[in-house]
Amino acid sequence: MQKLKNIVLIGGGHCNCQVLKMVKRDLKALNIKAKMTLVTEAPLSYYSGMLPGASSRKINESDCSIELYTDDDIKVHLEPLADWCGAEYVEKRVHKIDADKNTLVFEDGETMGYDVLGVNVGSRTRGADDIKGVWEHSLTTRPINELLGKIQNKEDYLIKNQITPTVAVCGAGAAGIELSFAFKNRWSKIFKKNVKTYLLSSESDIMKQESDAARELVKAKLREHDIEIVTNARIECIEEDGVVLKDGRKVACNVPVWATGAEA
Repeated sequence: MQKLKNIVLIGGGHCNCQVLKMVKRDLKALNIKAKMTLVTEAPLSYYSGMLPGASSRKINESDCSIELYTDDDIKVHLEPLADWCGAEYVEKRVHKIDADKNTLVFEDGETMGYDVLGVNVGSRTRGADDIKGVWEHSLTTRPINELLGKIQNKEDYLIKNQITPTVAVCGAGAAGIELSFAFKNRWSKIFKKNVKTYLLSSESDIMKQESDAARELVKAKLREHDIEIVTNARIECIEEDGVVLKDGRKVACNVPVWATGAEA
């Protein structure tokens, strides 16, 4: 008789959501009996690829110019997913992994053994701890589950204090580009004026890894929406009134957005 394997997945992001479904499929195909467990510290997961669309959002029902998503559209409810995959659901935070003993230790002191462990606990924002002022003054895109709430809180503050936002998106990768469109669309409508938006690239151009045609198309769209690209923008620090660059330039803004990508 084949030994019952205890497969434990830590993290409820969209990576482990897919892993959970694939393991269910493969166990069934191979006729392997195994116990699966999903360990997550939050009951919901947001799909990051749809966050810029949800950030942009429709202002009213008549605004149908772009297909956008509601908050609920991009959520994954993890306990029902685990149940559908035949996995046990554990909502706890892992304190440490004792690999010598194949054991997880939770923050409450309880432990869990495993035979096979998958760790996908997400990432943190690249450079946020290295650049002065990021946490104090900017909207950081990670943790992903907190982004929409942070945007709404900033928006409420701006409206309450009658402040028109000026946005500087730090990071010109796919996420940064999409977020620059999202903030431009959302706040130009809410504040009923053209919200000045900058896209800061640390290199001499954007999307250098893409084809010339794709890069030029995106740049044309950025110009069409009056989003200004700032190149060679290596950041020295973030201040309350703008982003200071290493070459001495300062991009004046009151909403810096830190979208520099992920690191472990």
